[in-house]
Amino acid sequence: MSNAVLARLYESELNCSISSLWDNNWDVTLGDEMNGFVAENNVRPPPEGAEFLDQAALKHFPTSGYAKRHSAHALTGHPKRLCLNG
Repeated sequence: MSNAVLARLYESELNCSISSLWDNNWDVTLGDEMNGFVAENNVRPPPEGAEFLDQAALKHFPTSGYAKRHSAHALTGHPKRLCLNG
């Protein structure tokens, strides 16, 4: 999995989970048990999970800090230059 995607999800307070299965596939989910899952997938290899979580976060949380950072990076090439309050 991409550490950068997981770190940005965490920093933006978007919950996700990743679990591995015996046959080397990975279950990835965006959301949580308390609030519900908005996206789920089973992937192989692990980098596909990061891409899935990235796209799902942008689709389901377009006004989140995650999406704002993604947009700032796309426009400027410098994701850390955007300061978000909340």
